[in-house]
Amino acid sequence: DSSGNTQVCAFTVRVVDTERPVISCPGKMLFNTPPGQCSTIVNFNVSVSDNCPGASVSCSPPSGSSFSKGVAMVICTARDTSGNTAACNFQVEVRDLESPVITCPADINAGSYPGSCGAPVMYSVGVSDNCPGATFSCTPPTGSMIPVGTNIVICNATDTSSNTATCSFRVTIRDVESPT
Repeated sequence: DSSGNTQVCAFTVRVVDTERPVISCPGKMLFNTPPGQCSTIVNFNVSVSDNCPGASVSCSPPSGSSFSKGVAMVICTARDTSGNTAACNFQVEVRDLESPVITCPADINAGSYPGSCGAPVMYSVGVSDNCPGATFSCTPPTGSMIPVGTNIVICNATDTSSNTATCSFRVTIRDVESPT
């Protein structure tokens, strides 16, 4: 005013950040299991930006985690210093391209069973794989009556990712029974 008196007025200004951070996840990620393993370590980058400094990102599972064969979802959340959040997610697929290992026995030689033109033959086959669940089948199966002569047994192994392996061996049955 013109009399020279001044008045002081005080007030508080509060600035509120209501803007969410911006988070960016990668697209679907594809990995293969390393030899002899059924999982792999996966590293990824998720970016965040915000109007104010200090935004952070957390992901579940975090980068650097071990992912087993199959498809997993990663969920990431960004949080700024005002408590605003944003989220994104992406898939990680881990494939098993490793074939199982099947081990057939050595060739088998046997004599014919009394009164028949062959013999029942028992044998063992070994199967291993980098992931559990591999199975095998043989033609003819163990315990089958194998005819006189040289016969080939073929065994096939298949794992849960449809990878296959094959082995074979000979079963020779000799007619050891004298004619009457």
